[in-house]
Amino acid sequence: MPRIFISYRRADSRPITGRIHEHLVRAFGDASVFMDVSDIPAGIDYKAYLAQQLEACDVALIVIGDKWLSVTDADGRRRLDNPEDVVRHEVQAALERPSMRVIPVLVNGASMPNPDDLPEPLRQLHYRNAALVRDDPDFTIDMQRLIRQIGRPRNRWRWLVGGAAAVAAILIVITILILASGGGDDQNSTKTTTAGAVLPTSTPTDQPSATPTPTLRPEDLTPVAIPQEELLLPQSAVVYAEPDESSPVLLTFNAGKRIKIVGQNSDRTWLYVQSAFNQAEAGWITGDWIAPYIVPPTPTPTA
Repeated sequence: MPRIFISYRRADSRPITGRIHEHLVRAFGDASVFMDVSDIPAGIDYKAYLAQQLEACDVALIVIGDKWLSVTDADGRRRLDNPEDVVRHEVQAALERPSMRVIPVLVNGASMPNPDDLPEPLRQLHYRNAALVRDDPDFTIDMQRLIRQIGRPRNRWRWLVGGAAAVAAILIVITILILASGGGDDQNSTKTTTAGAVLPTSTPTDQPSATPTPTLRPEDLTPVAIPQEELLLPQSAVVYAEPDESSPVLLTFNAGKRIKIVGQNSDRTWLYVQSAFNQAEAGWITGDWIAPYIVPPTPTPTA
């Protein structure tokens, strides 16, 4: 079970961050989710406590709203430029931990900050793949997607291969123990030493190596051309780099945007679309509403 640290700025995104916290607690348990609004005991050094909690976590969610970059202090200075700013300290500490997954969470219509808009120690945040959490009616769907991404191991294939290797090692040990305990009855499986002791022998067998099956097939990455159609989006849509919700988010098309449907994947579960006015704005979208626009396979003629 991953432990999750939520970093946010109260003047920027407190209401929606509270809802995010509630959904994460329901999914992972209260003990696995840290948020400073209610989890810091009274009378302690909060900076030291935040650092301690961050060190104990596996995932840092950096909640970024439309005011995250621009919030100022009482003197009119941008808080993010102050090295003592708590949010800056949290983000910097998370980025400096190689083992931590740092996920920017874009809320309230925010976009990823440009590197030049960030203090030098935080500029790597721009290159972390972001998650999008919109307000209702999309909030629940976006949170389900975020929860799946948090629950997924950082490197799925390394996790699978490592697990298979561990199972293989256990099976080898069990085999050796079985042969050692009952090997004296079979002349073909024993040999006698010069001192007369009987030692078990076994014929080595090849252990199959774990070969992970890719989630995406090569043909899924190339859209299957279908008759082009333009439409106005009935609801906002997240645009992905590949037909997979774990792939990078490229941009968001708002409801009412005119798009052109260019193709679909081979499983007919995703559409490849582009802006009707800018072909550079393109990528994969999915959702229940796309079903009427999916082109069914051509029937095979029968004699």
